[in-house]
Amino acid sequence: MLLFADSGSTKTEWMLVRGNGEVLVHTRTRGLNPYYITDNDVRAAVFEVLPDGVDPLDIQHVYFYGAGCGNTERRKMMSDALEDSFTVAIVDVFTDILGAARSVWQHERGIAAILGTGANACAYNGEDIFRKVLSLGYLLGDEGSGAYLGKKFLEMYYNSAFDHDFIKTIRSELDMDYNHVMNSIYRSSTPSVYLASFVPFLHSHRSHPHVKDLLLNAFDEFFLKIVKSIPECCDLPVGFIGSVASNFENEIKVAAQKNKILTGKFINDPLAGIVQYHLSDDKAMGY
Repeated sequence: MLLFADSGSTKTEWMLVRGNGEVLVHTRTRGLNPYYITDNDVRAAVFEVLPDGVDPLDIQHVYFYGAGCGNTERRKMMSDALEDSFTVAIVDVFTDILGAARSVWQHERGIAAILGTGANACAYNGEDIFRKVLSLGYLLGDEGSGAYLGKKFLEMYYNSAFDHDFIKTIRSELDMDYNHVMNSIYRSSTPSVYLASFVPFLHSHRSHPHVKDLLLNAFDEFFLKIVKSIPECCDLPVGFIGSVASNFENEIKVAAQKNKILTGKFINDPLAGIVQYHLSDDKAMGY
């Protein structure tokens, strides 16, 4: 059996699959970004995933794609925790952006862009990343991400950039108490997740002029600062992965057209594509 995982800061999606492609388990647990969790959190998540009757010793290969796994030290922590849980399995830990690329492009060339809680992009040759963007995280970068959208929304709200009627709507639907918001950002272990929690509100009000401008400006920044830092951006199409990408496909396409970027597929969850990529590989089919 093969165990696959795609993890961000908000959630981790898992699939337990036989070598012939039969899906035994498809479930979600909390996000397992190694910057925010411990090895015990990883073990607890694994315990949630495996159903009764499945022995960890029966898992032959674990493929874990995750946010925060580009850092060597954090990747080793994740790998060690998974190897402790699956003592006979081969454990491979990859970055979430490689998973996004393999999911959306399989064995073809293209640019893959993540727009979820965080944001990133890379150029992909059909197997590996050959050009990547240095991720600065939600404090210094992540333009266009859910965290970035939430941050810009809060800036506009507290700087009175919205009209009076829309402010009334905001207060009727969201807890905008200043102390609550500040504590949720500065005292939380996952502030980017909190900031991204405003995305559903923005999506439901995306036709409002102020929200429309916020979204288009954010995605314009995403193309300018992230995608256009890749020299091949004008030669290769861009495929998009993540909840923000799937929820704001139209707005992203408008910003892409403005920046003369060719868009490809939009995928919400990349795990099915990751599984397909590995099952099409002769090495994986040997299990």
